Amino acid sequence: MQAIRHHPPGGTEKLKFGREDIPDIKDDEVLVKVHAASVIWMELYWDIYKKEDGTYKAPILGEDYSGTIAKVGPKVPPHSGLTIGSEVMVFMSKAFPTDRSIDGGMAGYAKAHFSKMVRSPRSLSLTDAASVPLSALTAWQGLFDHAKLAAGQTVLIPGAAGPTAIWAVQLAKMVGARVIGTASSKQSFELLESFGVDKVLNYKEVELDSILENVDVVFDTVGGDTAKKARKVLKKDGVLLYLVDPSGLHLNKEPGPRVDFFIVDMNAEQLGKIGSLIDQGKLRPVVDSVFEFNDVVKAFKKGETGHAHGKILLRGPHQCPLRLIAQFTLMTATLGGLHHTLNTDCPNSTPSSGVCHINVTRGSGDESIPYGASQVASGSAYRRDSVAAHLARGCTTTEVDEYMSNPPINQNVNDTPEKRRSHH
Repeated sequence: MQAIRHHPPGGTEKLKFGREDIPDIKDDEVLVKVHAASVIWMELYWDIYKKEDGTYKAPILGEDYSGTIAKVGPKVPPHSGLTIGSEVMVFMSKAFPTDRSIDGGMAGYAKAHFSKMVRSPRSLSLTDAASVPLSALTAWQGLFDHAKLAAGQTVLIPGAAGPTAIWAVQLAKMVGARVIGTASSKQSFELLESFGVDKVLNYKEVELDSILENVDVVFDTVGGDTAKKARKVLKKDGVLLYLVDPSGLHLNKEPGPRVDFFIVDMNAEQLGKIGSLIDQGKLRPVVDSVFEFNDVVKAFKKGETGHAHGKILLRGPHQCPLRLIAQFTLMTATLGGLHHTLNTDCPNSTPSSGVCHINVTRGSGDESIPYGASQVASGSAYRRDSVAAHLARGCTTTEVDEYMSNPPINQNVNDTPEKRRSHH
């Protein structure tokens, strides 16, 4: 399988692609074929990968991701509802700071303890499901477990269009709180207004501590001077949730409202409730952009800008940008022309000049891509429905070759996302 590891110290220049064996699972673990993973740009700069001898661990990145279950350990309880073919969202919940060497989801396959995943919401695409676990749980646990936010209270959310903050906006409004958000761009203002934010302030034009007061909760994922100013607008018994890093706790040494920092933990019950609220239309993920697996550097650099409106996602290596649009055809170099339609299998026996082509679209134009020339010439057969189905999911011909020679464990190669979702 393909995998992306980070070799700290360093930033995107230390991201490395590699081919690795599909991981073995323990009896209480689940193997997931990864569909998409969320991008956490700060993951590149955590110093907690450093070992006692001064060297660094090099984990596969991606704390939360989505995918399809390929294998289930014998001790995974039946009541978990986790079965082969189930679509799930996973949060590794790597405990700070010792366990962040656990491999994540930026790979073809990933393994996790069964308690680290839940079934994905029926109403979401599997790609969008990857945007939910970390950000939504952080907002949930921050507002409800730590700040005890209640109806009628006021919450200030700096950078409210960010990947975690936008969940805090929705949850706060859901329970009847008054929400004040900060932003700067027109797009952010429009997004926040669409979620019913009571007041949106342009942080480039106003000083928070000069115009606000009596705020009950500040949900801060920005940090720096913003935290100091935001603390001044709190009530005496208010709380500043500082979610950037533990350094914000030093503010507790100074007089003023309480500052709280916490590490989000996987909670299947809470994540299940979030999924139900999504299916009920009361919450929805906001995805800024989706990058292809090979564009991981671009994805992290986008995150580093700090201007994403919602979550940045990375497709799994099986989810490439080609889409089947028309026919599965057999072309020959000597005769040319259309010989077979989508309903015909690629034949077992073809002249050596024969090449299977698949009409696909990439970007704005169509093109005919030779598929399996060597396999066809040698008489190897590919079933039309298998190949077509996986190209329709977005696999490049290279990935299809790999897939057909090594299909996912215990998964029907003719299975489609629509069929799987119908049994969800």
